[in-house]
Amino acid sequence: MATTAAAVVGVGGVAKASPATRRLFPIVRSREGASELPAAVPTISIAQFNILGSNLASPAHFPYVKPEHLAWKRRKHTLLNEIKQLGTATRADSSSSSAPSASASSMSLADVLCFQELTDYWAFFQRELAQLGYASVYVKRPSLHGTSWSGVEKKDGCGIFFKDDRFKLVMERSINFKDQHDRVALMVLLEDRNGASSTGTGGKRDEGEKRKRDLVLVTTTHLYWDSAKIDDQMKELREVGEGIEEMRSLVEREYKQSELPIFFCGDFNNSPQSPIYRYMRDEIGVRADPRSSTRMRSAYDVYGSLQPDQGRILPAEGNAAGPQQEPTHTTVTSRRCWTIDYIWYNPASLRPTHLLEVPEEEALRAEAGPEGWVERENERRLSEARVRGKSEAEVELLRTDAEGARKYNGLPNTDFGSDHLPLMAVFEIAPNQ
Repeated sequence: MATTAAAVVGVGGVAKASPATRRLFPIVRSREGASELPAAVPTISIAQFNILGSNLASPAHFPYVKPEHLAWKRRKHTLLNEIKQLGTATRADSSSSSAPSASASSMSLADVLCFQELTDYWAFFQRELAQLGYASVYVKRPSLHGTSWSGVEKKDGCGIFFKDDRFKLVMERSINFKDQHDRVALMVLLEDRNGASSTGTGGKRDEGEKRKRDLVLVTTTHLYWDSAKIDDQMKELREVGEGIEEMRSLVEREYKQSELPIFFCGDFNNSPQSPIYRYMRDEIGVRADPRSSTRMRSAYDVYGSLQPDQGRILPAEGNAAGPQQEPTHTTVTSRRCWTIDYIWYNPASLRPTHLLEVPEEEALRAEAGPEGWVERENERRLSEARVRGKSEAEVELLRTDAEGARKYNGLPNTDFGSDHLPLMAVFEIAPNQ
């Protein structure tokens, strides 16, 4: 993978990653050249981002982060800047000698944004993103059970933002999972105002008129955090899958659209090697009739074929797409560095053409944390062990040398407002049937 070029040098002389320098790489499906976007084929860009809610970024959970970078007054603007910079991502194929298509030197803001751990919706994000042309839908988590990070009173939820000049909200649905974790999912059915079936009147029709429409289904969720509790995560995922199938059946029945573009974005809190990934790939979206089966795929399941020096993603023959080709990380903290965020889609209706770069781990760890934090964290662990009656030999301590300190740095930091990276993909949309 490519280390994002940056002017700022961090710990050990390593170049720091910056949202401003992330590139959009084309997915090349032949050796003839980059993936071009014919003018006649509509495209859609979608971003996935767990923003780390205002109440969830405590110093106890993020001891390696300087306090000023956890403070919400500053961090919310860092997050907003990251969202805006999705629209300045340079297309790596913009200098191609082939005829230009929709790939200008940069792109406009993402058409759709999916957020998890979204707090301060009404007080900040709804207002700020409305000024950028986004309409939105939000669902807050219920406050029914006590949980380890959030307590009883939940402040975060899921949100979907969409460009108001492009999409009209047709229907929304939220799901409160039937478990003790107070988690939710959100679904929106959008009509493309610029689609081939548009009336030319801004998408306005007689409400009683049931005719073919250019509809897109977008779903987002944040599964239970404990990756070891597969049964809990799977129950939540099955509830969302049922909702997706119900919505697709409704669209086919009421709007006569048999092929519905479907996106399912979120923080799934599990790796590409997990049963959760396999269930998403093999079960979500599979109908009872196998002849109409449309299994989902992860947009980033070809990212391992990135050729950064060539400015492209070139899946090689025999190098099959799949979990082994996912990025190595979408979240980087002192505790973990792995991939748990995904943009899922149905290949029957959508084809990814570009993916946003994922900075290398070393570049994301290049910013130093508070002075002496490793020593303080070790002392905290030892104190906790004593209370529990454990010996020091049973405690896993952090390395205190320079190399060890670099290993434990992570996100958030000066330029990245969350412990997760925003992902983004551009898709071609197949004509509806």
